[in-house]
Amino acid sequence: MMDWQPIETLGNQEALLFFPAIWSERRKEFTHRRMMKVGRKHEYPFRKPTHWMPLPPPPTEGDA
Repeated sequence: MMDWQPIETLGNQEALLFFPAIWSERRKEFTHRRMMKVGRKHEYPFRKPTHWMPLPPPPTEGDA
C-alpha cells in the first residue's frame, strides 16, 4: 500500500484526496471534519486537500 503524498506532487489525475479538519478560532470548534474523497484537486476550490493517494486498480471479473 502506498503512503499519503503531499498534494503538491499530484498532477491532474484522479486520486483519493485527504482534507484535514478545519478549526474555527472564532467558534472555538471544528467547523468541518476531516474527510476523504475521490477526485481531482482542482475540483475543490473552497476546501483544499493536503494529501493524496493513488486509486487502486478496479476489480476484475475473477475477483470475489
